[in-house]
Amino acid sequence: MRCTKCGNISWDHSSICNACGQDLTEIKEALGNFPQPELGFSWFEAIKRETKAVDRGSDAPVDLSKIDVSDLVEEKPPTDIDLDEIDELVEDEELQEVLDKSL
Repeated sequence: MRCTKCGNISWDHSSICNACGQDLTEIKEALGNFPQPELGFSWFEAIKRETKAVDRGSDAPVDLSKIDVSDLVEEKPPTDIDLDEIDELVEDEELQEVLDKSL
């Protein structure tokens, strides 16, 4: 919620602005009195607990060299490349200057 005095954004369960100390009870009640989260609650800890609960089988790292990705690669290079256009780009001095500056 936004503080009416300084404009700072505070948690919806807060009764006092954490920036200027303004009483936010009226706004809090108008929003529906959101409950205060459990003391010490951490989303990171909750995610860790969920992750540990999932059965992963072996804890051994995955050997990426054993993964077959050949179906993701085209067997032939695309045929729509015009080699003359590439030669023109290589000879373009202005383009080379720009590339030299950026590198």
